[in-house]
Amino acid sequence: MQVAIGNWLSANEAADLLGLTTGRIRQLLIGKELHGKKLNEKAWVIDRREVERFARKTGRELAVLTR
Repeated sequence: MQVAIGNWLSANEAADLLGLTTGRIRQLLIGKELHGKKLNEKAWVIDRREVERFARKTGRELAVLTR
């Protein structure tokens, strides 16, 4: 499900950009290695700049998302 609004990305979108699973994104969020906002029991949103920061920090290249 795509829910990007402005610079906010869903955990699924962040996973696609970083080449990780959604589960791994949740682990990183819970462990505070990636910063986002928890909307409810399962849904998180992450600022795209935070995803870009994480990619630089870990040496990952961002994928290109098509909408």
